[in-house]
Amino acid sequence: MVTGLLERVEYKRKYRTPQIILENARQLTSITEEEASRLIAASQKTLWEKFWDLSKRIFKGRVKKERKAAQRL
Repeated sequence: MVTGLLERVEYKRKYRTPQIILENARQLTSITEEEASRLIAASQKTLWEKFWDLSKRIFKGRVKKERKAAQRL
């Protein structure tokens, strides 16, 4: 079981990074280096965007719980 998990992690690390995906796409199509770097930059969120998305998800969950509690009363 552990070896299967390690194999999956290794596979994802090897084949699923944005750079690898775009490199494969560039080979299939004919994307230039500049277009590929722009796509990589667009696909990676900034730290602030990640924080903002996480805080929105937490807030939505909190609001749902409060609504359910209010409906029970």
